[in-house]
Amino acid sequence: MVAPCQGLVSQVARSYQDVLPPEVRLELLPGAAPTVAADRRLVERALVNLVENALQAVGEQGSVRLRV
Repeated sequence: MVAPCQGLVSQVARSYQDVLPPEVRLELLPGAAPTVAADRRLVERALVNLVENALQAVGEQGSVRLRV
């Protein structure tokens, strides 16, 4: 299966925007993301895990920046 990375990263980032603490920012930085041959669900799960870990690391204040 072919998964366009930038769209998937954007989708994951949007899913967190409304639930972030007021002092936490989640930014999607521009970049040239490749299209990869991968299972979309597995790539999405990996991205969610990375974002979750990053948000836990910043706690109640900070920023997480995503770039592919």
